[in-house]
Amino acid sequence: MQNTATTGASGGAADNILRGVGVGLAPAAFFYAGILVGFGVVSLLRVATPGLGFLTQLPILNVVSALCLVALAVGFTLVSVRVFRQARRWREDGETTAANAVLWGLAVSALLVLVPVLVAILLPQHPAYIV
Repeated sequence: MQNTATTGASGGAADNILRGVGVGLAPAAFFYAGILVGFGVVSLLRVATPGLGFLTQLPILNVVSALCLVALAVGFTLVSVRVFRQARRWREDGETTAANAVLWGLAVSALLVLVPVLVAILLPQHPAYIV
């Protein structure tokens, strides 16, 4: 059995890194959870309004989708600001390993949000017309 009082510094550093990366990935987790909630809301609205007709249902769905995207953007920004503040607090407290891991986690979060957008931009919309 290992004595917990004699754990090495690498165990503490690994815990700091995992804690920091977990905090840094919070914006990406919020983003993807928000996307799922938004899709759920729009799907439920489509199920709830089939009798209105297409020309009435479409503007309602567009407005709800736009509101979900705005709420998602505001929430993502607030979560990111909170994560930056946590990184600053850890850096001021001398926990530089955790603070650096938060910044790396934020970089991965940014990539997780940007990659689907870049794929949508770079993939052709009409593959039959590729020359």
